[in-house]
Amino acid sequence: GFDIVSSSNVLIENTMQRNKDDNISVKAIDLSVNTSGLLDGLRGNKIEKLNVTESHNITMRNCVLWADEAHNMLIGPDVNGTKVSGIYFENIDVLQNRQNDDVYPGVMAVMIADQGEYSDIHWENIRVEDIDAGQVISLTYQNAYAPLGYGKSLRNVTFKNITYTGTKASPSRIMGLDASRTVENVTITNYRINGVPVTDATTGNFTVNSFAHGVDFQTGVSENPVGLVPV
Repeated sequence: GFDIVSSSNVLIENTMQRNKDDNISVKAIDLSVNTSGLLDGLRGNKIEKLNVTESHNITMRNCVLWADEAHNMLIGPDVNGTKVSGIYFENIDVLQNRQNDDVYPGVMAVMIADQGEYSDIHWENIRVEDIDAGQVISLTYQNAYAPLGYGKSLRNVTFKNITYTGTKASPSRIMGLDASRTVENVTITNYRINGVPVTDATTGNFTVNSFAHGVDFQTGVSENPVGLVPV
């Protein structure tokens, strides 16, 4: 799928993707690149160090996603101690997700890792079909495949007009790690499971721990547009 690395002002739209791994992953990785042969006239082995910069202002919209492993829409884990912010997913149909473990379980996921600071991440008008496995939402601290270990923080996450139609998904998770590494301000508005409004963690099949603060479930009138996949 798409790996968006140390990039800003990115728009992805009108795609249909089936990938073995993540459909999209937003990162900020420190890389050494062999530029030999990349440009006309360049000769020899020239190793250049790419500067790690923040990833922000990234939008994926009007897309259809199928992931055979890992996530459909992932933020992290590889951010190399920098910040990721201003990430938007809009009007997405999710057809399949097949992985359910402690590391890669989410359709919509943030892996808070690698000493990163994650903020202002938004999902709106997302329709999830009866995936074979995994969680619809996963906001958790992770240190797997993260050279710098756990992340520092996650704040200001919104989910609006989300539907899940099915029975096979495992419980979603919103979980901080400890008193200093928390999840702050998560708003879930008009989330429906099989047409039934979610009013709290219990009705939404969520696990929320004591290090997740400001998790707010709101009901409302659906503004969800017609799906991109013909019924």
